[in-house]
Formats: sequence, C-alpha cells, structure tokens
Amino acid sequence: MARVIVSDTLNVRLIDSGDSVQISGAKRENVELVLKQLMQIGATMIDEPHRVGTHWIASCRRTDIANAGVEVEKLGQRFFIRGRTLEAVHAKVVELTNRGARLEGGIDKIDDFFIAICHEAPHGGKAAA
Repeated sequence: MARVIVSDTLNVRLIDSGDSVQISGAKRENVELVLKQLMQIGATMIDEPHRVGTHWIASCRRTDIANAGVEVEKLGQRFFIRGRTLEAVHAKVVELTNRGARLEGGIDKIDDFFIAICHEAPHGGKAAA
C-alpha cells in the first residue's frame, strides 16, 4: 500500500511507498524541483524525469534510517515524517504539533515504515524540523 500526497503549490503528486517516492506532474520543471529537493536531503535517484502520456514522472529511493531513528523531510509547507517505529514517529509528530504544525490524517504503516504528514504552522508559527 502506498500513500498519495498532492503538492499544494507545485501541482505535483508524490506516491510514497515507504522506502521510495514516485513524483509525477504536468510540468517537467516541477517534477525536477521536487526530485532535487529530495536528493538534497539524502535520497538517490532511481529514474530521472521522463514523459509518460501527459505527465512527467521520476522516482527516488530514500535514505535508510536506523531502527529507532526518525527522518523528517520538508517539502513546501509539509513535513514528511518516517520511521520504523510508531512511537518514534508519534513523538516527532507531537513535537511538531506543539510548535504549531497540524497532522494531516493519521500515522500510516507502509511496508516496514510508519509515515505521517504535518502541515507547517501558519505565518508566525514556529514549526520547524
């Protein structure tokens, strides 16, 4: 099972499968930008952007994280929290929500990972990873 996230600013869709992310969108430059941002925080490219029908698609593999570790990726106004234990992800979600962020949905288990998404605090808020 994968989780689908739609970018609110770039009109890009991310399909999160735990250890990899597929990025798709109508504009190549937006897909490239998100791929570049993910690579800057440690992801490695699997497929560079290529056209499939009317959309551009790319994919990357996330960095592996230790069993007790948690990884936070910030893309646009969202924090993507990923970890191997529910407790670790929940603790990071609590930390971010205490700083003004809000949890979108719940904490999902996808393959061997627990994943949550928090929306950044509105202007003047203090959420930061």
